[in-house]
Amino acid sequence: MDEIVEIVEIVRRIGRRQGQNAYYRTCYTLLKKSQDLLLQTSNELLDLYHSNAFKKPESVSTIADDLRNDIHALLARERRARSHWDEFYESDK
Repeated sequence: MDEIVEIVEIVRRIGRRQGQNAYYRTCYTLLKKSQDLLLQTSNELLDLYHSNAFKKPESVSTIADDLRNDIHALLARERRARSHWDEFYESDK
């Protein structure tokens, strides 16, 4: 009987680890997307600067608003991933 209990505990630990790994994979993907967004935004600002359109503050504001909205979307995805991990972890107890 002790062997069955031990096997069940091992399976639970594996499940928790898989849930944790899924969360960290999501975080890594979101980090890469954040890096890509920052690079894209930086390039847009440089292009704007070199095109002499930099004097229009609405152009800069639009780029900043787009970046903020994209980052908020990434943060929402991270919160959902964390929530799924928390739900999985809680249901496994």
